[in-house]
Parts: sequence; C-alpha cells; structure tokens
Amino acid sequence: MLALMKGVVFTEFVDWAESVHGLEVVDEVLCAAATTLDGAYIATGSYDWREFAGLVQALADRIGEPMPQVLCAYGRHMFGVLVARHPGFAEACDGSLSMLERVESFIHPEVRKLWPDAELPHFHSERDGRRLVLGYSSARPFRDFARGLIEGCLAWFAEPGVVECVGGETACEFVVTLLEDAPCATTSRP
Repeated sequence: MLALMKGVVFTEFVDWAESVHGLEVVDEVLCAAATTLDGAYIATGSYDWREFAGLVQALADRIGEPMPQVLCAYGRHMFGVLVARHPGFAEACDGSLSMLERVESFIHPEVRKLWPDAELPHFHSERDGRRLVLGYSSARPFRDFARGLIEGCLAWFAEPGVVECVGGETACEFVVTLLEDAPCATTSRP
C-alpha cells in the first residue's frame, strides 16, 4: 500500500527551506530531488511520502547536514505552523505534555475532519508526572520529523525538557521529560 502525505507538509517544507536557505538552494534541491511536480505542490493534495524523503535528502546533501537533523529542524518549524493555523489544538492544553497526550484522542480526529483521507501516524501515551512516554508508529520513516514536532511543542509552551528516542524509524518510543527550574534553551511562542 502506498502511504501518502498531505501537501501541506510539502508546501511548508519548500517555504521553510527557502526562508532558511534561500531560493537558489531550493531551486537546486528541487532539481536534485527530481520531484514529479518540480515543487508545484498544493496544500490539500496528497503525495507519495518518498517524494518528501527525496526533497529532505536533497536539502540535507546540499547544506551538508544529516537527514535526521533536517527532519527534526523542519518538525520544530512545522509545529509552530500547525498551532498558528489551528490555535485550538494548543489553547485547550495547560502545557506540552498535556498537548502531546492528546495527539491521538483530540488532534488527529480534528485533522481527519479537515482532511478525511489523511494517513496519520499513531500515538499512545503514558504519563508519570513530568515524564511522558509517547509511543509512535507510522507507515513512513519520519521519526525525526515527529521528534521535531515534539521539540517544537516544548518550545511553544516554553517548557525546557529532554526528548529521548528508543526504536526504529517507523516504530519507537519518545520519552519526554520536563526539567524543573531550568531555563528554556529554545524559543517560546511567536
């Protein structure tokens, strides 16, 4: 079965790459990735996840960074985009762990209302105070993108924390631990 990704992930990636690395780099990435649409994605479309992987790998090669690092940086950016477009996702939460706990029970059902054909990863969570174990499984190997989203969530709530990951690219557990009385090393809400 072909696992598709929503076009918003593609369009935001191209915009993000251009804002961070410039139009010339994005043009080179689109040529190197040999995408089927030459970067002409629409947010409501659905595309083969391998095309997204090709874009990310082409950018990673062009800027000399490992693909996991690029995926994570993009995930941190994408969290801010998603909250800006859908503020209700975060407004009902008292912090990052509360929001992460609600991915499967609240956020994904809302996403499915917007995009009924969305093929989303699956999450389950177990919380113990300031520690959350977030199980992740996906048809696509984008664990590092999910990690970036988690880190973006911590930054948005201005909660310093540590994110550890155990497992593979399509099935793993993230262990998110909030730190007490530590300065937040990331930026807070826009």
